[in-house]
Amino acid sequence: MPCRGAGQEGLMGENIYRIFDGVWNLSLVGGYCVLLVLLARLLLQKAPKWCSYLLWGIVFVRLRCPILPETGISLIPEKLLSVGTEMTSGQQTVSPGSHGYAEANDTKDIGDVLRREYDAEEVPDSQTAEKTMAVGNDNTVMNADGTQDFSLGTARTESGATVAGVAASGTDAVISGTSAGTGTDARAWTYPVWFRVLSMVWLAGMLGFLGYHAYSYLRMRHRIRRSDNSVRQVEPGICEIDGGHLSFVMGLVHPVIYLSSGLDPESRKVVLCHERVHLQRRDYLWKPLALVICCVHWFNPLVWLAFYLMNMDCEMSCDEKVVKLLGEESKKIYSYTLLEEASGGEWKRYRGGSICALLSFGEDHVKNRIRHVLDYRKPPFWVMIGAAAVLVILVVCLCSNPGGGTDAADVANADSGAETEADAAQATDGADATEETATGEFATDEVDYETAKTEWLAVFEQGIHSREEFSALFDVVALEDTRSFAGQDGIQYLGYDGVAARKLHQRILDGDAVAHETYKDPVKAAETLLNLQGGRGEMTELLYEAGRQYLFFQKDSTRPGEGSVANVHYIFADGSGIDIPMVFAEESSQIWMLSLGDIDSKGRHSTGPLDGENQARVVYAEYGPRDENWATVAELSKKWVYVKVSPGSFADVAATYQVSSYGIYAATGDDAGLNCMVPGYIAPGCAAEGRSTVYQNVGNYYTSDSYRQEMAYLKQQDSVRLYYFAASDYQDGDLEIWIDTIREYDTSGQTGENGVTDWKLPSEAQDFSADMLTAEDGYWILSQSNGTAQMKLPLLSNQPVWNGKVAADLTTEEADAYATAQRRDIMTNVGVVFDLSERAAQETYALLDLDGNGSAERIILRPQMAQAVNELDHSPLDKYVFEVNTTRGETRTAQNLGNSIYAFSPDGRQILLALMRRDEFGQCESFLFSYKNGELQEVGSFAQDIREIWVENGQIITTQSYDYILQRENLRIIYRIGSDGRLAEIPADRYDLPEQAVLHGLNKDLEVCRTPDAGSERFTINADHGVYFLYLDAGRQWLCVETENGVTGWLKLADYTYEEAWATFNDLMPYGG
Repeated sequence: MPCRGAGQEGLMGENIYRIFDGVWNLSLVGGYCVLLVLLARLLLQKAPKWCSYLLWGIVFVRLRCPILPETGISLIPEKLLSVGTEMTSGQQTVSPGSHGYAEANDTKDIGDVLRREYDAEEVPDSQTAEKTMAVGNDNTVMNADGTQDFSLGTARTESGATVAGVAASGTDAVISGTSAGTGTDARAWTYPVWFRVLSMVWLAGMLGFLGYHAYSYLRMRHRIRRSDNSVRQVEPGICEIDGGHLSFVMGLVHPVIYLSSGLDPESRKVVLCHERVHLQRRDYLWKPLALVICCVHWFNPLVWLAFYLMNMDCEMSCDEKVVKLLGEESKKIYSYTLLEEASGGEWKRYRGGSICALLSFGEDHVKNRIRHVLDYRKPPFWVMIGAAAVLVILVVCLCSNPGGGTDAADVANADSGAETEADAAQATDGADATEETATGEFATDEVDYETAKTEWLAVFEQGIHSREEFSALFDVVALEDTRSFAGQDGIQYLGYDGVAARKLHQRILDGDAVAHETYKDPVKAAETLLNLQGGRGEMTELLYEAGRQYLFFQKDSTRPGEGSVANVHYIFADGSGIDIPMVFAEESSQIWMLSLGDIDSKGRHSTGPLDGENQARVVYAEYGPRDENWATVAELSKKWVYVKVSPGSFADVAATYQVSSYGIYAATGDDAGLNCMVPGYIAPGCAAEGRSTVYQNVGNYYTSDSYRQEMAYLKQQDSVRLYYFAASDYQDGDLEIWIDTIREYDTSGQTGENGVTDWKLPSEAQDFSADMLTAEDGYWILSQSNGTAQMKLPLLSNQPVWNGKVAADLTTEEADAYATAQRRDIMTNVGVVFDLSERAAQETYALLDLDGNGSAERIILRPQMAQAVNELDHSPLDKYVFEVNTTRGETRTAQNLGNSIYAFSPDGRQILLALMRRDEFGQCESFLFSYKNGELQEVGSFAQDIREIWVENGQIITTQSYDYILQRENLRIIYRIGSDGRLAEIPADRYDLPEQAVLHGLNKDLEVCRTPDAGSERFTINADHGVYFLYLDAGRQWLCVETENGVTGWLKLADYTYEEAWATFNDLMPYGG
């Protein structure tokens, strides 16, 4: 009897040889295509880089696709496709014209042979075998053992698919026989030794390259997920990283953009736009796929050259897209940012050769990319026509093989369709019988399960009195090996899952003191849950110690953190014992449950439960104040902004809120502890992974010294709202979740039922398949995980405003009284910006006495989104009507307009209304309106968030990003309302620059003027000196510089282009970089 293991090893080796033969043939054709594409790339130098990027796609198609359509215009030489190695050791072949054995040692090109060779190990089912044997007997090859092989009229590819036309090709076929008397496969030894050695070298190299890149990717992924707060999510699909300049996209299924935390707003804008272009074009999939292909063809230097140039063309085409989107004025800052991001900082060593390095903003080709960005111009129309023609020709001629097909294909197709009606009927009968059998087995399994459950529970109810009885119900070996009840049939029979644990928690919240006392003790909890009788136990050790999240829990050293797993050693009356893993399932009630977690996953956790621990509470998100370092109430009032924070961040300054699987929790202080504010199960599909958010309905902002800090402190405590997705008909334990609701938790408890309000999503929002939820500028924003599409919905209001009523329910008299009170507050607190927004589904409105006559004016903002779903490249130009007491009026436009109405008084004599927009890069612009003669009139705008201005002595002080050729700074620009009622900038003698202490080195001598006048005396600052940038003149046309020894001069900014600036100063960086 032949050795089966040896046969399998031989087959494995043969398969490797066959694969390598195909790979190096593909690599040869691919290398030929690389040379043609290099030539075409020279012809397309003036074309957009996306054309060259597409050309490299042709190369990688050829490198991975052995079978392509045939055309008569293919540029691939036919001889190149047939190049292969030779089989030199006793190969047997058969001529198509004969029906016996061919002469021994008749050599033939193995590249052709392997494309027709039948895999003897691939055994078809009986029906298929019969049909195969019935076709083409005259062309059947006989094996040495008397069995038949395949018909010479067909061939098989490596995947086993039948390919027509082999017999008609006039080539020979290999006999797939067995060695006489031994039964061993005779094909493996027919490959030359040198070829087998090369195959193994190729395999080792491929595995080495793949392993290196996989290790690099996992290393970077591990570094990003370390719990050292160096990586944090700032927006859905966007994270920031500390410790250097590095921005990239990472993730294949759910890609995430990682940005350098040190980027200033302008740099962040261009980097974010660049990475979003990568997401839109799915580069995060194409580049890793190309890298895998390179690892397969690692021995071919032309393939690596193609990969290098493809990456460069990809980045340059993204650069072109960004410049096109942001305009010519973005070129300089784009170049600055490229140079800044090229440094990489401490993260560069982690990036290494990882896949995320392929999509790093400043990874490679920086000099070429900067030059390309600065020189980029929109190509002429004739260039685009020529480029399109070249692309079409090369796609057709390189993505096809020579030839046009033969009549043999029709013969093979006819043979493959020779199945008789009887065969078809037999196949149908067989399928029916299989279906009946399967159905019967399923029904039997169901009956067996219920029977086994009934019998198991009958034994369990009698109690467990010894280890032997415990072993009859549970797999003790597996339990003590894994330290977990996961996978135990008894857990399923008892229904000990997350639902049971949460029901127990609800019982305790409802006042079941007996249950609470039982489950606070891990030993008593184990006895109750497992029906242990007549023994005693004690907690011996912590198998997994989760971090204690809050200060008031950390003070109790005996109290474990939520999610910790402890071992309870239980000794029965007969002296036998058992170890029982218990989990500290919920921190506020301190209950213990049976542990179902994976103890081996504890290395991935510092707080919270282990993987698979479905009975313990899971915190999806925690929200708290942004800054904990407050010294005064004034600072607290200014910084009271709630954001997502790390679990356990409570610092006894302000309340912290958690969205968890057990409901909404709040940590409010040492005495109050951690409390469940809204009990009830929240499924991961509703709130995990970015599906919850926080929003503050702040009534007024710290924008002047008139701000009443103590009132704001109290009001802002009641302003926090938590939002998360919900399913209106969901029951705890359901496997299917249909998101149709946004659930609001009002931390003040003034709205809804115990602070909870459900907002039904419109049908288009339910069908949108949102992965993330955020709230900003008066909108709920539903986003898809790849960041390429989002939907905005008005953030609806239900806050009482007057006499315990919402604005929509006020009577005319109440509305007038409320509007008059609003006017009084605004006029009294000069400079304080108030948010007056009352949001409904169709419009946002405000009630305010604008003219001081004691009656309410209804100020209406009715935005009309350009489209419900905002795509990456479409920053919508929203239409909106902003009028008083009417929904008809002038239609205005603004990109990404916010859904809030603001008001303030700059001088205590007049009221200005304001709207604010925020583009997709976070840049804000505020529009001001005055009310005259019963109409709203726009008086001007400035580039800052209205909530961040400062009003003093009738002046509106803003801080705006300003690009002055050499650098970009935040300038203090002041406005006032002029005598004509318009917003006017107040001229300044000069504009001081924030970074005056930075010494800028010189690459060459610098010629400057003595005064800001082109006709003034000129002198030269030697390149050995550096200069400080001090301030701009009143017209922002001249820059005053100073040497380190105090000599000052003036540069005329108009004399400098971006290129000249870079050539003169060696360290120009964006502000804040």
